[in-house]
Amino acid sequence: MLSGILIGCASTKKQFEAPANNHHNSEASIRAQIKFITDRLKARVEALIAKGKFDAARDAIWSEPVSPIAAIAAEVEPFKDRLLRERVNVVQYVQMTNRMERTISSHLAKKEFDEARRYLESIVPVRLYVREIDAALQSVGTALTDVSVPQETADKAVEAARPLLEELFADDLLRIDRVPAGSGFKPNRKGYEEKLSAFRRALLNQGCPEADAAKAVAAVSAVADPALRSIWRPLRDEEVAPPAAIGTSRLNALVAAFRDELYRNKVVPAQIAARAKELRGKVLPLLEKDDPAAARLEIFRFGMTGFPEVDDPIFAVKLGLLNGRANRAVLVRARKRLVAAVDAALTANDIPAALAAIGALGDAPAYAPEVTGALQSAARSAVALRVPEGGAKGIVEDAEADLYGRLAPRPDPVREERIIQAYLDEISGIARARDATEPDWSEVRRSLETAADWLVKDDVSREEADAMTDEIIEAFRALLAAPGFDRGVGRALTTEQLNRALASLRAEQFARVAATLAKINGANAADIAAKAALDVDFDARIDAFVNAIGDRTEPDVNRILGDGARILRRHRMGADIPKGDVTSLFVASVYMGFDDVARLALALGADVNGPSPKDNLARPAFLLAMQYGYRGSAEELLRSADRSVRDARGQGAVHYAVRGCNGLALSDLIRSGADAGTADVEGTTPIMLAASLGHAGMVRALIPFSDPGQADRRGFTALLLAARKGRTDIVRMLVAAKADLGAKTDSGDGALELAAMANSEELLAYLLDEKKIVPTPRVVSQLVIAGNVPTLQTMVSRGAALQDAHLAVAVKRGHFPMVKYLVNLGLDVNAEVVQAATGGESGSSGVNDGAYYGPEGESIRAFLQGQGQRP
Repeated sequence: MLSGILIGCASTKKQFEAPANNHHNSEASIRAQIKFITDRLKARVEALIAKGKFDAARDAIWSEPVSPIAAIAAEVEPFKDRLLRERVNVVQYVQMTNRMERTISSHLAKKEFDEARRYLESIVPVRLYVREIDAALQSVGTALTDVSVPQETADKAVEAARPLLEELFADDLLRIDRVPAGSGFKPNRKGYEEKLSAFRRALLNQGCPEADAAKAVAAVSAVADPALRSIWRPLRDEEVAPPAAIGTSRLNALVAAFRDELYRNKVVPAQIAARAKELRGKVLPLLEKDDPAAARLEIFRFGMTGFPEVDDPIFAVKLGLLNGRANRAVLVRARKRLVAAVDAALTANDIPAALAAIGALGDAPAYAPEVTGALQSAARSAVALRVPEGGAKGIVEDAEADLYGRLAPRPDPVREERIIQAYLDEISGIARARDATEPDWSEVRRSLETAADWLVKDDVSREEADAMTDEIIEAFRALLAAPGFDRGVGRALTTEQLNRALASLRAEQFARVAATLAKINGANAADIAAKAALDVDFDARIDAFVNAIGDRTEPDVNRILGDGARILRRHRMGADIPKGDVTSLFVASVYMGFDDVARLALALGADVNGPSPKDNLARPAFLLAMQYGYRGSAEELLRSADRSVRDARGQGAVHYAVRGCNGLALSDLIRSGADAGTADVEGTTPIMLAASLGHAGMVRALIPFSDPGQADRRGFTALLLAARKGRTDIVRMLVAAKADLGAKTDSGDGALELAAMANSEELLAYLLDEKKIVPTPRVVSQLVIAGNVPTLQTMVSRGAALQDAHLAVAVKRGHFPMVKYLVNLGLDVNAEVVQAATGGESGSSGVNDGAYYGPEGESIRAFLQGQGQRP
């Protein structure tokens, strides 16, 4: 290979044309010279290898001049190649990998993970044939200048040629594996030509003209072809391929792979194991001391390293400890203590003490106090700067997202998306009777399994290491649990699920107190309501109702919230509250997630299945809970609700889950047997609603439970509604589900017409090119009426037919760009229909006064006259 390099870069063609049998050199003399050169070079290289000077050994090989005698060069050059590949590179690889292994093991034994990273990052690739590459690039630049290629283009060509020549001159990249003795090295002509083609494409992508790119390819070939040809050399019969030979670029690839393997399989799992052991050492003793609140705080405050490959599994460990142990312990402890306190209070007929114990049981915090303090500081700063309310809210939410991500165990956005998607996958899976789908965290699981082995090496029992993996798996599965899951202590609990369980516990104990109160004192509903009112901070709840008003898109909700504030004020004043108002209060409290107000409304006799009188859509609380998510203990309070309720439009719970893109609610509804294919009064099914709103995940989840071909009263199917929104992804999904691509609305519009109205280039390309739908006169007319020139151009390029009537429509609509486009395509400005539209020969006045043209009438008239329209 080196002979090829020197042919292309350093040696002259004349040197390589020296006769094989020089009369002034006998065969014995040539053999002696060959032995002298090879022995001397080998001794020099072996001495340098012994001292670990591998770069110097390469320099010794590279600097050995090429003999002008062909017979000598034919023996020495392959020897140099083998010496480099079979001795220098092989020995260096063995020494480098052994040293890497020893150094990393030493750092890991001391838990010096940052030092291990720095050491691995300090390993640099072995240098290639730098001098020869630079010389070759200089030759390319000179060749381009000689043929008058502009300097800027020449510079681009030289830069693009560098990676190609680096590969060519590195070692045997363009040489196929050795073949049986006697046949020789074969040049990989196909691989070489592929490299040249890639080089040419790179130049064209950089803006080089075709002609200059061709000259650049020729210039590179002039350097590279001699090297390629020199690869073909016959081997002696007794010569066989060496058992271990490594080219220089292969050496770098092997070292890089070994480095990555060390990092992935040793450094990362060892650090994960150390971090997991440290965290568990802080948390588990606190749980053994029955202090789950302190354990949760330790989990929240346990920091991250900043390396995702470590932090993702550590997040999983934190999640496992939080959901699998700490949250479960919180619930067990809370239930035990609250039940005991309520029992004691009821035994003593001390109702206030029982209610106080229930009120003292608060929610578990979602994150550490540091986050709460920072959020409060952000809110105060926003107010001090007089930031508008909406902007201040955004500032606080941004701060919450940032700090929550830093200090609390929470999935990153990608993982959250996977979890949400897993809900939808799970719903689809019900139709196929398969188990729930988990998010794709296989890499994390593999890392944890390896880390468990490291924990065992670090004096942790195999049972404890396996328990860590088990609790993490259980914690991830808790993220997928439907809201109505069994809250037994054997299941992992997310913080959200824990707080719902705590709210359920409070509601359960409050019911005990209310029943006992009625039994002991003969109290009526008013007495129970009075006790329930003790839980309500009226001022705070009234202010919260008022502050939540303001969504212009939901005026009915605003009226309900305002009603809630009014009713609470009246109740505090001691006024009697009509049942309709009490129901309105219940609806408002469920929307806001105010468990205390909801319990008060129920004690006052609210109708769980009734709507607020102020809601024109007549939505019971259950439907709002489906759209806006379960808030507080709404799920518990709504257990007795009728899940078949509908609003004034005939839309039910599944419709509302789709409206809120609420995968949790949808999963719960389908599991409980809700009909996902029922239409409202307009014939709109949930899948149609999802398509019209653009909720692709919901569409995919509902496909197994819906008829994709069902149409509403206007003839729209889910596919047509998606086409009207320009949603190619949803259309593709429905086509795969056998939806009819040829369906039409009652107005005669199909998917193509609706895609054109939406001006969706992607969807049009899909329908025209992939599905081969032919443009109809109707879609052309719609585009002309809309004045949509770019989309019409797309249609015309796919074979749409134009008529003179289209020009007449464009004129009457006053779309000047459309008029110019159609005239330039050859439509007749003097056609009868055009004259009629413009008031010309067939018009009543015979005078083109521009009356139909709108603001651009004068421009259109002047243009048509310039194109030869007769007056």
